[in-house]
Amino acid sequence: MDRGPRWLFLAGAILTAIFVARFGWLEASLGNGAFLVGALGLGMMGYCTRPQLGLALGLVASALAWVIAPPSLPPRPIPDNLQNALLVIWAALTAAVPAATGWIRGRIEAIASQSRALAFLASIGELATVSNQERELLEGTVKAAADKGGYALAMIWTSDEAGPEPSAWAVKQGRLRFQRKNGVWRLEFEGGRDRVQAEFTEELREKTLAARALRSGHLVECDRAANSNDPIVALARALGGRALAAAPIRVRHQAFGALVVAAEDPFAFRGEAAVPLEEAARTLGQALERLWLEDELMLLHLTDPLTGILNRRGFENRGRAMLAHARERGEKAALVFVDLDRFKEVNDTMGHHAGDEVLRQAALRLLSATRTRDLVARVGGDEFALLLLLEDPGVLGRITARLYQALARPYNVGERTFSLDASMGVALFPEDGATLEELLRKGDIAMYQAKEGRRRIAFFDAESDLALKRRLELEAELRTAIEERAIELDYQPVVAPPKGLVFLEALARWKVPPSVFIPLAEEIGLAWPLDRLVLEKAIEQIVQWRKAGLSARVSVNLSPRSFEEPELLAFLEEALSASKIPPGRLVLELTERAIFSTDRTALFEKLKTTGVQLALDDFGTGYSSLILVKDLPLDFIKLPREFVRDLPESERDAAIADTVHRLAHRLKMGLVAEGVERPEQIESLKAIGYRLFQGHYFAKPLPPHKAARWLSGQRPAY
Repeated sequence: MDRGPRWLFLAGAILTAIFVARFGWLEASLGNGAFLVGALGLGMMGYCTRPQLGLALGLVASALAWVIAPPSLPPRPIPDNLQNALLVIWAALTAAVPAATGWIRGRIEAIASQSRALAFLASIGELATVSNQERELLEGTVKAAADKGGYALAMIWTSDEAGPEPSAWAVKQGRLRFQRKNGVWRLEFEGGRDRVQAEFTEELREKTLAARALRSGHLVECDRAANSNDPIVALARALGGRALAAAPIRVRHQAFGALVVAAEDPFAFRGEAAVPLEEAARTLGQALERLWLEDELMLLHLTDPLTGILNRRGFENRGRAMLAHARERGEKAALVFVDLDRFKEVNDTMGHHAGDEVLRQAALRLLSATRTRDLVARVGGDEFALLLLLEDPGVLGRITARLYQALARPYNVGERTFSLDASMGVALFPEDGATLEELLRKGDIAMYQAKEGRRRIAFFDAESDLALKRRLELEAELRTAIEERAIELDYQPVVAPPKGLVFLEALARWKVPPSVFIPLAEEIGLAWPLDRLVLEKAIEQIVQWRKAGLSARVSVNLSPRSFEEPELLAFLEEALSASKIPPGRLVLELTERAIFSTDRTALFEKLKTTGVQLALDDFGTGYSSLILVKDLPLDFIKLPREFVRDLPESERDAAIADTVHRLAHRLKMGLVAEGVERPEQIESLKAIGYRLFQGHYFAKPLPPHKAARWLSGQRPAY
């Protein structure tokens, strides 16, 4: 029996036997209706068998009936001349009925099978479009084969060096489980009271139908009569499969695996009926190729091209999944934020090529010091982040110790060898944060704590978090203040007693002291925007005083970073031209650090061409090199308050003040003593030869309307 139930075939066989053995009695009782009994029996058998077998049964039964009981018995309700003709007709019908019923059922089932195969193929096409992961695609394929295609068994075997092995499986009814233990693969089917097992070992892998399909490169069929050592064949039969076929899956012209299905229709894979299965395997291969390509593109998107490790996006992508897994299992984790100290010096002194090589070496060292399950990423210029699962309390200490030792080893770049330190900040999951973003933020805070405390590692501290939040708020407020021109200027006089005012120094004022917001502006890249605003306001104030009939010369302190701005020179030329003030009315004060960070001669010579004057502030507190004053076109030197504070008691300070005065006098530069607060200091400096002074003894920094009094001559006597 190939198609129908067993009881239907047995019932048809009984009727056929009665028709053959008792044809005479049937004819006597039913007349020519006896042929209907034979036709019915053979039709039932034909329904359960192949059309060809049904036709053969019909012909044999009709011949036996003709021989055993020829139409010669009374009564004869039909005339004799028609009897022979009717007998021939009924015999033909008796033979045709089983063949016709078998053929009709075969065609119906073939159409239904083809329809299910096409539905399965359509499902593969949909899966190929929507699936984002290989596992999702493979499992969706076998499930669609069982649900949509109606296959009794569906499996996908993937290939490796030792041969194919099951990767995904599904059955039409029941449940199929797969286990692998000690080199033995076991497939166990459970469906109601039925329980079937199939086992195969390493050596049987190459004898499976999937292996044959992979070797041949085309569809391989194994029908129910085939003699095979493949345990899957026996499993398929137990599940009701009467035909088994495997179609190879190729990805990028390479064997990936095989799609193996078992169908209840024994002709499901004969001729053109096999096309949907072949097409499904081909579509599956194309879908896998798309996923692989997307994975490669995603890998490029998530990988740092310089070091080959994860970038920030990749770290966030995989880190979130890693923390979700840890949360489900109740595990702890730690985020380690690593920064290479003094890395900027490498870039500045040896070039970016050397810096890139250091980063590559550092990435390899981080990978070697961690485990395969840990995540390592480059999240900034010289900043790295690691996410570690903590199976026991000692894991973190062991790994961080290895990290520090690895990063502390000398770096070799070309023919040069040098060492760098590393600062590490640690944030714990879930104590310090439940999300990766929170851990990254707090790990960054801890890293800065380590850097500021000159420690190699620091754990997140909540108090520092509050300080950082305040700093971030202050950064945002400072940006807004600069954009909205909310920075105010006070002016402190530089005087030459008894003659009076020489010039005014413009000093920026905001809601917090200058010692707080000016260094902050340099750190966050706002040094030039702040200095530009101060220059604009100082020039505007000079213009206003000129309109009021007051002549003023104003000095402005510029950050060293501002002298590195390409637009500084053009801005000054345009601002001076637009304001129409004499260029000599503006003095630019610079520090020794500004000179060493720029081209000393070229830039300052260009600045002098605009007509502005230059003053060297805090001379002697920085690099203290006479080169600073040898080649630069300076107009003033300012002796810092550090050398004025202890006068006249300190002989050393007096000696320094005298040396600076002699230098300025010989170079024909103006010399200003800063920080003057007591009359004794003035007398001591005058005795040396100083004539220009600045400090609280004469005036504190004044708002514009009070500074105007100094310009108009309304100032105290000395």
